[in-house]
Amino acid sequence: QIIVQFYTIKDDHVGQSLRDALVERAQAGVEVRVLHDELPFFGLPRAFKQKMTDAGIRVARPKGPKRLLGPFQLNYRNHRKLVIVDQTVAFAGGLNMSKTYLGESKIGAWRDTFARFEGPIVTQLGLHFASDWLWSTEEDLSGGFTGDQAEKGALRAVALAPSPAEDLAAGNLYFIAAAHAARKRLWIATPYFAPDRDVLTALRFAAMRGVEVKILVPGKADHYLTFYAAMAYFDDMRSVGGEIWVYTPAFTHQKVVLIDDDLCSIGSVNLDIRSGLLNFEITVVMEGEAAAQDVREMMEDDFAQATRVDEDLQDRPLPVRMAARIARLFAPVL
Repeated sequence: QIIVQFYTIKDDHVGQSLRDALVERAQAGVEVRVLHDELPFFGLPRAFKQKMTDAGIRVARPKGPKRLLGPFQLNYRNHRKLVIVDQTVAFAGGLNMSKTYLGESKIGAWRDTFARFEGPIVTQLGLHFASDWLWSTEEDLSGGFTGDQAEKGALRAVALAPSPAEDLAAGNLYFIAAAHAARKRLWIATPYFAPDRDVLTALRFAAMRGVEVKILVPGKADHYLTFYAAMAYFDDMRSVGGEIWVYTPAFTHQKVVLIDDDLCSIGSVNLDIRSGLLNFEITVVMEGEAAAQDVREMMEDDFAQATRVDEDLQDRPLPVRMAARIARLFAPVL
């Protein structure tokens, strides 16, 4: 069995390679399901998907909360990235399926994190996929994820799946809880920094308590509105002792959190209002010094290639100041 869920799959050599590999496995008798979030009229070509369905692959589009416009509602997107193989191995993180993620675009080099998981956490991830699949197709797969084949490892982990269909804003609470849990270190890597007011307050309080709050953001833009909106929040963190670091070698798209020496998270949740309130997201939170140490070493290498922001917004050129303040107005829907 192969389960594939991506926010973006493009009809380029990367997307086609994924399609062809899945077709080959389906023709060999493997059960394959694909969830892909695409906009109406702007998704994959019919021929691309037909090649998969002709091979027996089940293909579906995720659904969001029901609204008046039905399939035309654009605000609720399924941003999860997930691969599960035979219910024993799972992969999750920030990657999508296009050549952009190999650095083959106008934005150039790309930095991302996609992690491999084994053990009972795979069952949790599978159940979250089953929930999305049920919503999209009315086919219930949850009975197949029993965890019988899962062998417990040395770490404890939980798969957190924020959703706009829930009463709780779990995406925001994820960052708020991280800020409250931190005692000496809170490092966050995010491509987009436009936090909800409550999240921003929690991050600021953590810094004021003496926690080392370091936020790693890109030094180049894939979307100019989000890029300039982030600048409008830098002063909020810097004024209370938080640090903003700009990664320069590539566009950093990873979504990683490190708390102290024993908690870390890898997934699809960005530090912005959209991820906190509007998107379906997924991240794996791990407790254990081994995983935290691996993430710390990875992030230390990233920070070593980044530059700390040491200037206020008011000291930047006038066009940048204006762009940042205007972009911040759009933060709730970016």
